[in-house]
Amino acid sequence: MADKSHGQCLVCDGVAIGINFSIPTCMPCKAFFRRNATRLGIQQFICKRDGDCLVTYKRRRSCNCCRLAKCFRVGMDKSLILSDEEREARNKLVEMNRLKRGKIPKLQCIKWMQPPYVLRMTISKSSQYLSSSDQTLLSNIFHAHETVFSIKKNDSSICISTPEHISLHDYANQISHGFQNSIEYLKCIPEFARINTDDKIRLVKNHF
Repeated sequence: MADKSHGQCLVCDGVAIGINFSIPTCMPCKAFFRRNATRLGIQQFICKRDGDCLVTYKRRRSCNCCRLAKCFRVGMDKSLILSDEEREARNKLVEMNRLKRGKIPKLQCIKWMQPPYVLRMTISKSSQYLSSSDQTLLSNIFHAHETVFSIKKNDSSICISTPEHISLHDYANQISHGFQNSIEYLKCIPEFARINTDDKIRLVKNHF
């Protein structure tokens, strides 16, 4: 959709889409100039009315000769027209820049929970200070961790930046997998399973 903030096309008085070849133009006049300006000297442009045709939004296709003449008269710059090779090179550069903007630092994984053997040692050393219910709770947590994260070692992590890069899509997938593993971990804890659904949702939303 044309942006009216660009004003009128200086060639035909239609709605301009932006600055093209140095002046505000509509899309049809932009395409017309690119297509025909480079044909001067190769193709003849003849006006049937001695070069006196009115170029307007509704009549701009009536006379190519007068339309092209007006393009030059209002200041359109032929030197800004890119060849097919130049356009292809520019498009590749634009695409490369777009891809660079869409990439984020690659992720290096660090463990966000202690490995099972550390938890096992902790439980053993602390058991003399815990009540039986606390020991049961801690054992359940340990078992849940060992069940989920020992199988999915590569996913049980929080991520930090490195100089390498991955795509935004891959980054989102890693975050999603880590979140899913965390949910599986919570589901393995009996105490969590006994909480009502609303409280489960609040716990997950407030701690992840």
